[in-house]
Amino acid sequence: MESLPAWVAAVALNLTRSGWRRTMAERRARRRLPERTASAATPSEEHIDVARALESLPRRQREVAVLRYLLEMNTAEVSAALGIAEGTVKSSLARARTHLAEALALDDTEVTNDVEGR
Repeated sequence: MESLPAWVAAVALNLTRSGWRRTMAERRARRRLPERTASAATPSEEHIDVARALESLPRRQREVAVLRYLLEMNTAEVSAALGIAEGTVKSSLARARTHLAEALALDDTEVTNDVEGR
């Protein structure tokens, strides 16, 4: 670093560019979203159950699960977005899946066997 003022200016410019790119990417993503209809505005029981199960996860597991499964990011993208190692993403996903599977498990009385009659 030869000049502190030049370095500070470069860092500020880079942060501004990053913010601008993020804003533009968000705008493009919002334009791709389908319009919400009246039926889409009322969540189903299944959506409510999933939301509650996600809320019960620890923060990191919830963030990783939402980015990976709801926003359909790959492991490398989730890692970059959260600033954590890919191994941490994978282990957090495994723990989140285990917890969600338990939280969303169906009771035996709710399961129907359509396959037996075939």
